Amino acid sequence: MSTSTDINAFLMGGGAKSAKFEHVGDKISGTITAAEVTQQTDLTDGTPKTWDNGDPMMQLVVTIATDLREDEDDEGTRKLYLKGSKPTTSLGAVRAAIKAAGAKGLEIGGTLSVAYTGDGEPTKRGFTAPKQYAAKYTPPPALDQAAVDDIFGD
Repeated sequence: MSTSTDINAFLMGGGAKSAKFEHVGDKISGTITAAEVTQQTDLTDGTPKTWDNGDPMMQLVVTIATDLREDEDDEGTRKLYLKGSKPTTSLGAVRAAIKAAGAKGLEIGGTLSVAYTGDGEPTKRGFTAPKQYAAKYTPPPALDQAAVDDIFGD
């Protein structure tokens, strides 16, 4: 299975920068503009990652519009690469935030905030401790059907 690619990022030769969580306490928040499920890739050589049985290791990639700007070409969009099943992983934290918001899933126009809250225990001797996350999700405002009807004269 291959990785998924945003067609406009491919076409226009760019895309959103990755959100960075370098230090405990780092956080990012923004309005969701896109989301897709892609196969994880190995950071060292870019090959698609698989489980021992050959199944692809998947991740949710959420693009958010933020107020962050690193230079004049930076439009502020950032990609969050969400993975992991435990509640303190990035994906687990977002899943919990969706449930806490009473939502059924992520929606374009909703607000997602993710924070790096600490480090867990390394899974094996010599491994880096896994980062732990917390998240908050606010669904987009409900469409006011009466206002839409007024616009169209219904």
